[in-house]
Amino acid sequence: MDAVTLTLRPAEADDFDEIVKLSEGIFTGHDYLPLTFHQWLQRDNIVVILAHCGVRLVGLEAYFVVDDGRTLIHRAGRVHPDYRGQGIYKQVGEYSIKHAKEHYPNLQRERFTSILLFSNRMPTFAMDAVTLTLRPADADDFDEIVKLSEGIYAGHGYLPLIFHQWLQRDNVVGLRANFVVDDGRTLIHRAGRVHLDYRGQGIFKQVGEYSIKHAKEHYPNLQRKRFTSIGDTEIPDPRKLSELHVEAYHVGKEFCDKLKATVLTNSMEIKTCAPDYFANIIESLPARLFTRNSIFLSNWCPFERLRSNVDHILRESTELYVRKCDDDVIPNSLGVGALSPRVKYKQWVAEVYTDSPDLFQAHIVHQLKRACELINDDFIFTFTMQDESLSSLVRIIMKDQLKFKTADFYHNRTLRVYETDITAKSHR
Repeated sequence: MDAVTLTLRPAEADDFDEIVKLSEGIFTGHDYLPLTFHQWLQRDNIVVILAHCGVRLVGLEAYFVVDDGRTLIHRAGRVHPDYRGQGIYKQVGEYSIKHAKEHYPNLQRERFTSILLFSNRMPTFAMDAVTLTLRPADADDFDEIVKLSEGIYAGHGYLPLIFHQWLQRDNVVGLRANFVVDDGRTLIHRAGRVHLDYRGQGIFKQVGEYSIKHAKEHYPNLQRKRFTSIGDTEIPDPRKLSELHVEAYHVGKEFCDKLKATVLTNSMEIKTCAPDYFANIIESLPARLFTRNSIFLSNWCPFERLRSNVDHILRESTELYVRKCDDDVIPNSLGVGALSPRVKYKQWVAEVYTDSPDLFQAHIVHQLKRACELINDDFIFTFTMQDESLSSLVRIIMKDQLKFKTADFYHNRTLRVYETDITAKSHR
C-alpha cells in the first residue's frame, strides 16, 4: 500500500466523539476507553496522542510515565478498522515515546500489557507504511474513539469509559494511550486502538512511535516503556519482567444480596489502609512479596514501588488493604482492589501480595465482599497470582463453595509484564 500521511497531536476534551467512533467494534463491549477518556485528560501524567489521516481520526495511543520518570506505560491504543495494517500504530507509538522524552528526559523504558490472542503467530503491526496525521486527543474526539473501539475485547473494553478522565491527566499521551511514571523515566502503555477498517496496516506501530516521541518532548528523562499483556502468545522482543496466572468469575447480584446476611466468613480480619499509610510503607514492603523486578500492579498497570508513584497507583485503584494499619509495623501482605468498568460489564480487579496461602485467601474473600458492597450488581471478579499453587485453593472457594462460573473471556489467560528500552541509543 502507499504510505499514509499522519498528523499527530495530543488529545483534548473535544476529541471525545471521534474517540468513541474509533473504539467501535473493539473488545465486543469490554472496551473501557470511552468511559475513561475524560478522566485521563484530567490526570497530569497521562497523555493521549491522536493520529489523523486528513480530517479523519484513524488511531490513538494513551500513555503515562511512572517510576520517577523512568518508565513509560502504554495504557491504550486504537486504529480505525479502515486503516489497520498500514503501520499507523507504530507511528503513533514512536511519536508518543518522543513526546514523553521531551517532558521526561530520564525516560528509559516502555512497559505495557496485552490481552490479544494470536494462533501460532505474532501480530504483524506494519506492512506497507500508511501516512498518518498524529496529534494528542481532546474531548471532542470521544465519538470517534467509541467507533474505534467497536468489536474489541467482546464487551470487556474500557477505553470509551475512561477517555475523558485520561484527558484531564497531564501525563497521558496517546490512542495509543500512555502515561509517564517513575519520576519521568517510564512510559506506561495504557491502551491502544485501531479502527476496524484500518487494522493490519501498521497504524498501531506508527501511533506508538509518535507517542514515544511526543512523550520525550515533555519528559526528557524518559528511558523505558512498560506494559502488560494477557495474550496466549509471548512477545519475543521486550524484556519480560513477570508472569501471573489470571482467574476471573461471574458474581451475581443475588450473591451480593445474600452476602449481606454473612454467607461468607473470613478467618482473618483485613482492613482498608489510608493513602498516607500506603505512601509510608510502599518502599519498605518485603521484597519477597513481589517478583524479582519488584513491579507493583494496580489495575494491571505496572509500577515501580516508589513513593513518587503513590498518586498514580491510587488513581488506578479503588482501595488498598492490609491486615493491620499500624504505623510502626511493616505489613506482610498487601491487597489492591480496583473497580474497572467495561463497556458491557462491571469488573473488579484484585491484586494480592503475600507469600501466605491463608492471607491470600483472606484478602481475596475481603475484596469479594468489598466489591459486592461497592458495586451491588452483577460483575466480573478478576485477580492474578504469582504462585500457580494458589490456583487450586482459589478454585475451591470460587467454584466449589460459592458456585461461581468462570468468565470465559479470561479462561486460561496469563498476564505478562514487559519492558523495553526507549533511550535515544536503543530506540530509533
